[in-house]
Amino acid sequence: MQHSCSVGILRKGTVCDLPQNSVSLSIVSPPQNTATGTAMWNSEIGLLKFVGQVLEKTAFITKPGGICCLVLSYEFECGSERLIPTPVRVLKSTHIGSNKSSWILIDEIIWVKGTKEKKIKHDEVEMVANFKDIPFSQIFVLEKKEPIVERASRQEVVSKMHESDAVKDEMCDVIWYVQPSSENVLHGSIHNEIVRRLELIYSKKDDLVFEPFSVDGVVGTVSKTLKRNFVCLATGNNEAKKLKNILSIP
Repeated sequence: MQHSCSVGILRKGTVCDLPQNSVSLSIVSPPQNTATGTAMWNSEIGLLKFVGQVLEKTAFITKPGGICCLVLSYEFECGSERLIPTPVRVLKSTHIGSNKSSWILIDEIIWVKGTKEKKIKHDEVEMVANFKDIPFSQIFVLEKKEPIVERASRQEVVSKMHESDAVKDEMCDVIWYVQPSSENVLHGSIHNEIVRRLELIYSKKDDLVFEPFSVDGVVGTVSKTLKRNFVCLATGNNEAKKLKNILSIP
């Protein structure tokens, strides 16, 4: 079967033209850099407002029981070591779980950008090193609120996968240790192994996967490998051309 592969432009207001109830899984990983003002917005308030808008538009195109994985990184305030808790602020500002939102929070994963071996010791008790030593992102797993659809737990889905026991154990855990493959991944971009795990858990072959903030084509590349259909949106015309080249889309 030939799978559908598409690259479009992320637009404020409409976001995209996908039909209602067509998407099984969305992976929302906005380019942040709110501390330096180099992303699509020049302030944290701009980030919060736009992500909220994208989430609500994404809910419209998501199937009943569909999933949205919101991947957000912590950042240091420009010129200081003050940590900006962007993931928590986004979750709060978008009113997830309230009557103001179409989403409910059903799961959470912490992506530690290092290995289990890299730990510090304090009072004879092992503790994960602080953010400066080992950056991490939070992955909020959201489910479309209405209508409610019964679904297997993450642990049940993972138990049936053809993965090594070590990988399955970690996929069932709240913490995933996946080392960055580049400086971009270290500071915000999503890793292909993170996408692979999310697609295996929250989508099936031939499902439609949606990525509204596509920077380097990771979601599209993984979707091709796993035989998912996908729509990736770039932030501008030049970025869309780059994505099409990466994904070999005419």
